[in-house]
Amino acid sequence: MEKQGYRENLELLLERFPDRMAISVKEASVILGRSESSVRDAMKTKRDPLPFKKLGGSGVIPIAQLARWMC
Repeated sequence: MEKQGYRENLELLLERFPDRMAISVKEASVILGRSESSVRDAMKTKRDPLPFKKLGGSGVIPIAQLARWMC
């Protein structure tokens, strides 16, 4: 079942980052209005963690999962 607000969040993110499937922690911090360290903390939390994928030595945040998490 799709969360309320998911499509709107996804459209916003895809408009901001066209032709991208994932964004960096820095880009996510700007979108969320938080510091990079608080975004990294959200990735590590036990309860409702911010989804991310490891890519090399850093993490990237899939746009579709970020849109769902923002709901």
